[in-house]
Amino acid sequence: MVAKYKVGFIGCGLMAMHHASAYHLNPQTEIVAAADTDTQNLALFCKRFSVSNSYLNYQDMLEDEDIDIIAPILPVNINAKAVIDSTKKQIKGIYCEKPIAANLIDADTMVDECNKKDIVFACGDAMRNYPQLWQALAFIKNGDLGDIVSINAYEPTNEISGGGCQTLSVVQMFAFDSKIEHVIGWMNDPLSNNDQSMGGYIKFNNGIECFLNNTDSVKKGVEVIGTEGVFFHGNWNSFSIHKKNIDGHLREVDYNLIGIEESNNQLTKEIGNLYNPGFRTTQSIDSFVSSIDTGIPLRCPGFVMRNSLEIAIALRESARHNNLPIEMPLTNRNQNLYPVKGRLENKKESLPLGEYDTRMNEQLDFH
Repeated sequence: MVAKYKVGFIGCGLMAMHHASAYHLNPQTEIVAAADTDTQNLALFCKRFSVSNSYLNYQDMLEDEDIDIIAPILPVNINAKAVIDSTKKQIKGIYCEKPIAANLIDADTMVDECNKKDIVFACGDAMRNYPQLWQALAFIKNGDLGDIVSINAYEPTNEISGGGCQTLSVVQMFAFDSKIEHVIGWMNDPLSNNDQSMGGYIKFNNGIECFLNNTDSVKKGVEVIGTEGVFFHGNWNSFSIHKKNIDGHLREVDYNLIGIEESNNQLTKEIGNLYNPGFRTTQSIDSFVSSIDTGIPLRCPGFVMRNSLEIAIALRESARHNNLPIEMPLTNRNQNLYPVKGRLENKKESLPLGEYDTRMNEQLDFH
């Protein structure tokens, strides 16, 4: 089968290897070009995926190459510019990594520019791309749990915008991506502009309430509570649905939602000796490519990750003002929330000496 969409990578590091492996598994895509200022990463990437067109400057790649999809897999501090620059080329889609940005204006611009050009914009190797979550959402929309009243998010992460944007994106999903009325938040160091653990409360315009629990406990994941039942995605692996029976007691109902670990194992069997980038990553890329190909809505569009950044900033602003409710959307868009160094800057500098190179070279085993 001849690939339908040509992909060009901006950034050829560890996470780019991960994404590229998923594009490699998708029969509709072919990686035709790559750009990176790091010559070692660029050479390894091009060897791993048999890419003949390599560039030290991504602007040259954008000018020279006939590309349908651009994949900027970059540190946060340079991600926004690469995405915005990519919108100037006539392309079909852009898929970058999370968190979307450190500044809300940058995130707004990324989303707005893609919308203006009708570019499909996805952000994040996101749990929201799990098909099991969309199956559960379909059950919920069908009324299986009655009216959704509240969502409990059990997220003890030390970076609510970095890794925690995963949880915030899923919370939005089960609130039907409603606009947000207000946010209340708390955290240990509200005067800091650095990402950290945050707890709080989100009130959606449709009446659904979300309680963000950031204390580490035996319970982790997202719990969706309706008038007739409860859905729980536990430890980002298992799925369970309990419905109220005739006596008013909750009883588990089998909806045949396969766990993520089992889904990963199935994928490993399907692809044989090829590298498995993970069920989450393959589903993320497949959803993105399907959206470009058929026009179906993205499972995790860029605006969701922009909203996740805005929620995190609002949580901090509430904590700075004695936990007062912060009305949404935020009027001051020129606010920052800086992720941890390994996300903000080049991951090569944040890992122990030699670990990055070892992990990169391991990819050549699958060349």
